[in-house]
Amino acid sequence: TAEAAAALAGATRCTLLLLGRSAPPAEEPAWLAGLCDEGSIKRGILQHEFGAPAGAPGTTTHKPAPAEIEAAYRRIMGGREIRFNLSRIESAGARVLYRAVDVRDAAALRGVLNGVVAAHGPVRVIIHGAGVLHDRRIEDKSVGQFDDVFDTKVGGLRALLQVVDAAALRHLVLFSSVSGRFGRQGQVDYAMANEALNKVARRFAAMHPECRTTAINWGPWDGGMVTPALKREFERLGISLIGRAEGAAAMLREMQIADGAVEVVLGSGFGREASGRRLDERHEGVSAQAGKARRHEGGQRTQQRLTVASGTACEADTAIERQLSTSSAFVCELSVERFPFLTSHVIGGRPVLPVAVMLEWLAQAAGDAHSGMAFFGIDNLRVLKGVILRDKSYPVRVDVKATRGDGGTVLVDLALRGGSPNRPVLHARATAVLQPTIDPPADGVAAGWFESQREWRDGRSLYRDVLFHGPHFQAIERVAPCSDRGLWARLRKAPSPREWMRNPTRTRWITDPSAIDAALQMGIVWCHERLGEPSLPSFIARFRQYRVAWPRDGVTAALEVRKSARHQLVADVAFLDARGEPIAQAEGIEWTVDASLRAAFTGAQAGGGAV
Repeated sequence: TAEAAAALAGATRCTLLLLGRSAPPAEEPAWLAGLCDEGSIKRGILQHEFGAPAGAPGTTTHKPAPAEIEAAYRRIMGGREIRFNLSRIESAGARVLYRAVDVRDAAALRGVLNGVVAAHGPVRVIIHGAGVLHDRRIEDKSVGQFDDVFDTKVGGLRALLQVVDAAALRHLVLFSSVSGRFGRQGQVDYAMANEALNKVARRFAAMHPECRTTAINWGPWDGGMVTPALKREFERLGISLIGRAEGAAAMLREMQIADGAVEVVLGSGFGREASGRRLDERHEGVSAQAGKARRHEGGQRTQQRLTVASGTACEADTAIERQLSTSSAFVCELSVERFPFLTSHVIGGRPVLPVAVMLEWLAQAAGDAHSGMAFFGIDNLRVLKGVILRDKSYPVRVDVKATRGDGGTVLVDLALRGGSPNRPVLHARATAVLQPTIDPPADGVAAGWFESQREWRDGRSLYRDVLFHGPHFQAIERVAPCSDRGLWARLRKAPSPREWMRNPTRTRWITDPSAIDAALQMGIVWCHERLGEPSLPSFIARFRQYRVAWPRDGVTAALEVRKSARHQLVADVAFLDARGEPIAQAEGIEWTVDASLRAAFTGAQAGGGAV
């Protein structure tokens, strides 16, 4: 929870109220100065707290039991941890308040919050991370232990929601656990408490749609309640630990997803104890049934490292097991029935998978392989052979070929393949770029020549006279006149995935395939007006995305020509928001200019699955 608070402080510079059971730490006595290791601190405790003469303040003359020394040690270390975290959060830019209160006590909680709200305004964000463990087998667990574990999470949340103004909340983040999804020996109380949080989150989200509600079912973190012994047990079971900074960054990203799933699971290796098999998956926004493989935008999604998943159930079955034995991160059966957007991208009478959707699926596959990392871009996306739907369906997959690190950056080599597994066709390849956080470009995006472009025209005429794109991809709203340097256009944002495909398993895009495809259409328009010939994109040298979510009101795109020849256009495209701030940038896009495409562009659109 402290890591999450520090990350939130750094991102928002807000006022943070931290609630904990421990009393605010007093200043340490002078004898503790310079003592850091457990042995020296415990020797100091024995000498100064139990070895002073009788009657000395704060001391005793009896020989202490080991448990008493351990309790004193934990008190000291707890105070140090609180002081350290308060200092770290304040240094990140937030105003920090700490209050000692039992979060399960609604009356005490109300007393604390009333004063804070009066001084600082209403509570906008709740991050409920309270939790304790008393791992015992059911027959060995006392009622008191059960109540302590269950009530800390469920009773604490109940009290919080009783005393805050729910209408003022903008974020409710509940720290749940994978124990609630998969169970764990000795944690019947902990599992029940966390699954209760999940269902409370669903109900709250339905009742308060204006509040982004997320129940994050965390896997084990590297620290906190994970002792060295428990860490070794997780390693034996093949369960990965979540790094502190990595987990905090993942929480912030979930908070930024306006229409994201309510229940989210972070971690990998779960289900092994229950099923005897390793399950590493990522799913979002799925309502699943046991025994059926999950689908990723109409396909199956698996991975072998830290993963993110969400939904109402998780299941290990033979389909998932087979996918885990390969390097495929994404598999789907491409068809007009499942992906109706294909009816709007028809060339020569055949549906063709757009490059912008390829980029989106490559980004999703890379993210699945490295949850906790943010998608930052794609390098060297080369279309080697178009994905053309010649029959009712066509199997495609994204393979993770290799992964390597470069400082804090992770590079993931990807290949989009299709057809028979025995004779696959390589359609495209690229390298995805992932980072712990997304930062804006240091030098901004150069697009100053926009000031001279004032004469906008309606983009609808382009789809009648120049472009082949159907309704799903008619995203150029307005366009400025072409010049030798390039052109500008106003582009419409993509609707939710459910409007482009049947039964999507993601509730949001990673990129914006509508805006990106429209930017590629701008190159086709430029070639038509300046070179007199049709063209198609075939290569993107570098794509960088500087935000998690694209603006809902669309973007302005500036295409700047780098090189043009009889058979090729090379250009860069900058994507800007309404204030001119950069959203993304694509560099070194290549369009192949080919007169023979003119006939293909005029082919009738496919419809009703007739392909």
